Amino acid sequence: MVVAMLLVAGLGPAFGTFGRENRPPPQPYTEMVVLPGKPPIMDEELIGGWELVYRLDDAQLEDGRAELLVNLFLHLHEDGSYELDYSARWGGIAGYGARMLTVSEQGSFSRSGEVLLLDPSHTVRAEIQSTVLVSQQPIPDENHVLIVRREGKYLHVAGRCAKYQIDPICRVTPTIWYSMRSELGRRWFQRGAP
Repeated sequence: MVVAMLLVAGLGPAFGTFGRENRPPPQPYTEMVVLPGKPPIMDEELIGGWELVYRLDDAQLEDGRAELLVNLFLHLHEDGSYELDYSARWGGIAGYGARMLTVSEQGSFSRSGEVLLLDPSHTVRAEIQSTVLVSQQPIPDENHVLIVRREGKYLHVAGRCAKYQIDPICRVTPTIWYSMRSELGRRWFQRGAP
């Protein structure tokens, strides 16, 4: 799984977001925010692949301002397991000089009403600089408690930022919301995976 993520990370700077739908970046989530859509009635409404891709041209990061590309992919399986892949790339041109952070989680999920619980059992973090793997190591697992609403091909999600996220909004507020798009092609492709 991590090897596949690193391959995508290496190709990402060359191909960018061609053919993908860029979504708005995550927004602050407060008691005033009403998520679009309706709470899922059955787990089946959540099964499959969901993806958020967004880009900020001038993001304020810890080490200065840079163009930032974030990709978050969540795959929920019928057997109650899940994979979550997070990647952020910033700086550099077409991979040269760019920095990248990838995190891969595997675990189990459960749902109670509109609350989705992700309980990871294995989390790996990797750092890449100029397409070279600088470090790769397990990090402490971090449970996710998410409010979810379904609206057609979109899953609207609200919850706390993970400690590994570098999204600028996470420096402003710990609780955010965003919209993920259903990835039917990836869902079909991964059904045949062992």
